[in-house]
Amino acid sequence: MIPGVLKKTDATEKESFFEITINRLIDIIGENGLLEKLKKKGIKKVKLLEYPQYTRPEIYNKFSVPSVLLSGNHAEIEKWKIQKAFELTLQKRPDLLEQ
Repeated sequence: MIPGVLKKTDATEKESFFEITINRLIDIIGENGLLEKLKKKGIKKVKLLEYPQYTRPEIYNKFSVPSVLLSGNHAEIEKWKIQKAFELTLQKRPDLLEQ
């Protein structure tokens, strides 16, 4: 990354991977054996893969944008993003959670 290229430095904070606390994940995902195990190990944060991205139109080639993303409810959208990021990480890069 070249300093000054992006006007907003926070534009890349959640790109490809992002960190989240175990406690926040438990709040959103719920009690999960893996998360409880990590918490007992003293791990405070983990990295997750980025959540799925969608664009316009709302329906494209029979794929549609999840309704929560169209709802305008920012708290629910944030929860959805974290849930999907956790699911993708478990599916594609479980090693990120097995610290």
